[in-house]
Amino acid sequence: MKEDLRRVELFYGKHAFLEFVFDDDKSYIIRAYDDDKNVVGCCYFDIEKLYQRQLTQEERLSNSPHFGGIDKTPETSELFVTKKDLHKYNISDNVLTFRTRGSVKTFPLKWAKCKLELIQIKRKDFFMVGLGTAMYKIMEDFAIKNDCTQIYAHFQPIGEFSSGSRRFYNHNGFSIEFDPIDQKHYATKPLPQKEKSPASSPIKNDGGKGN
Repeated sequence: MKEDLRRVELFYGKHAFLEFVFDDDKSYIIRAYDDDKNVVGCCYFDIEKLYQRQLTQEERLSNSPHFGGIDKTPETSELFVTKKDLHKYNISDNVLTFRTRGSVKTFPLKWAKCKLELIQIKRKDFFMVGLGTAMYKIMEDFAIKNDCTQIYAHFQPIGEFSSGSRRFYNHNGFSIEFDPIDQKHYATKPLPQKEKSPASSPIKNDGGKGN
């Protein structure tokens, strides 16, 4: 499923048409087109959510032999969900319902993050005109609506226009730091909390195709 093209005005008299694509199996995609419908930019991202519930004492006792005793047995059970997993679960109002061993378990949302997988400008005349930021803003708005508290990305600039990567992240409020454990650089940005609403989460349990 795709949203209608949205025209955005850029710097230096440029403009582009943005499309939000939901029907990829693993990622949400924003594509940018020129007037001739050639792709001039793209953004791939995912929404990661951790759902967690407290285990009862009975459950912990039954699991304790697998962990070497009750003191070593976890107190919670967790489910990590990304776009490719949505079709497996029933999720409503940030509560995941899951049937296991003949009973229904509910897992409230613990946290949600947005993972920026790729953002890329594909043509020189669309480099440094604000197209990356225009695509990013659509992703950020979607992430906030889906209760994400952070956007993060593995910072490893590649490609013809990689020279603008650090400027892009700095301009959009990211911090870039080196993780000594992973031996990688990460760009991270905290997000504001959305206002509480009775409406259900914008990501629906429909096989990950959105609406």
